[in-house]
Amino acid sequence: MEAGEGTELLVHQGSLVLIPMLTGLNLEFQERVENRQKLEFNKMKDEREERHSQVLKPRKEERVIKRKMLYYLKTVEERLNRLREEE
Repeated sequence: MEAGEGTELLVHQGSLVLIPMLTGLNLEFQERVENRQKLEFNKMKDEREERHSQVLKPRKEERVIKRKMLYYLKTVEERLNRLREEE
């Protein structure tokens, strides 16, 4: 057995061991990347929803106030009309 043949065999056997290890590491790395991307996406989604709610909440409050004001004005107007009819 020559030194070159033995070394070649060891490298070849080592390659067989390293290939599954590298494949496992690549899968683990890919999973970590995917998890990080999902976290970032969810964070951006939450931030977007928060901004939307900050914009929409005052608008909704304005609509509610306007609706209440219109209702109040309508009831006052009806009361005045009834008083006029009674006179």
